[in-house]
Amino acid sequence: MKKFFFLLAAILIAIPLTSYSSQPNYICGDANWDSRVDLLDILAIIENIYIPNGMLINEEMADVNNDGDINLLDILRLIANLYDGRGDLWCGLPCDNYHSGCLEGKDYTDDTMYVEVIGSDIHVHHDSAYYDCCLGYATTNSINNDTIIVTQLDTIPECDCICYFNLESVIYDMMPGTYVVILIGLQGQTVGIDTAIVVGGTAPQHSEEQSDCAWTKDSSDDDSVFVQVVGHDLTIYHINAFYNCGLAYVVDYTVMDGLIIAAEADTGMPADCICYFNLKSTLYGLEEGSYILRVLDIYGEEIYSGEITVGGEGWLQSFDDSGCLEKTPEKLAANVEYTYDNGVLTMTHYDAWFNCAADLVVAFSQSNDTLRFFEFNVSNQYVYCMCYFEIQAVVAAVAPGTYFLELYGEEPTVLLDSRKMTF
Repeated sequence: MKKFFFLLAAILIAIPLTSYSSQPNYICGDANWDSRVDLLDILAIIENIYIPNGMLINEEMADVNNDGDINLLDILRLIANLYDGRGDLWCGLPCDNYHSGCLEGKDYTDDTMYVEVIGSDIHVHHDSAYYDCCLGYATTNSINNDTIIVTQLDTIPECDCICYFNLESVIYDMMPGTYVVILIGLQGQTVGIDTAIVVGGTAPQHSEEQSDCAWTKDSSDDDSVFVQVVGHDLTIYHINAFYNCGLAYVVDYTVMDGLIIAAEADTGMPADCICYFNLKSTLYGLEEGSYILRVLDIYGEEIYSGEITVGGEGWLQSFDDSGCLEKTPEKLAANVEYTYDNGVLTMTHYDAWFNCAADLVVAFSQSNDTLRFFEFNVSNQYVYCMCYFEIQAVVAAVAPGTYFLELYGEEPTVLLDSRKMTF
């Protein structure tokens, strides 16, 4: 051992060590941030440990045996790996763990593993995990390059029962990239493998609203998503979202290079029930241009994908409605009027037929020479009456020309009016 340290000291004297920029990376063993693992990393760790005021190192990637300390064991592991091909290198990642508590009344079902990405954080889910009911859930998390291994642990002695749990591990502040995530269960089994794509980027200010929990849907539709651009603000509506009753709804936005990713998340405490919600999120102050919008639900599944345009030609400036009008409660044919004045197109829908408790919004889209208006009821309240509304929407920056105009209402797929007009 003395010869070993004399040799290392001689190498330290002979080779000047460079101080590298502390840019993060996930190459386990790359202690000096030069994006490779070699002798210089061994020397950097030695200088950091044994020389007063030694060089700074990438501490997360220097702990190559993932025991939480940087010491001689890491030096020996690196030497064995580099020169003998022994000893895998796995570095740790900071993580928080959560579990639902024992899910009572749940029938037998297969467990599932999946990941979702919220901002720069990777959430690793294990639903319907069938474990000891005194579970003290923890994980160790290791990374090398683009592979992440999450290994489950139980920190509490066993008790004489088992039940189902929903488990979650959150790995924070990952760099943009594509990662393969492997979840290892308590018995050493591979629970599942999934891919996490961290986009990175920044997002403007946003806000969220959620309705009260409803035990029944207000319509026969499954959950649906529609989007609306008013000025430079994007609003996303998720109607009849079937989520846990303890839902605390937030959306994490990523905006970069013509792409917007809106990832729904539930920050609430789980409850033993699920119900329907109407959800609304608004992203403010987008720059003019075209974007591909992807909306992900709280499970990481894509529930909407499409192109939106902010500013430019044909953008929705405003909309309004009259509220419930006192007229004979009898459904009439659609009565729609369009007016055009100096690039501003106004659509007025008289006798729009909706539930008396409706909360109405209008969305607009333009596809070449086709202009489409969509009317939606986003209220989760339903009363046993119908009435008429007068709805008006104003679209700015419509160039003169010949257009096909379409109005959809009542349900998003119902075409109420279609015509061809020249302005």
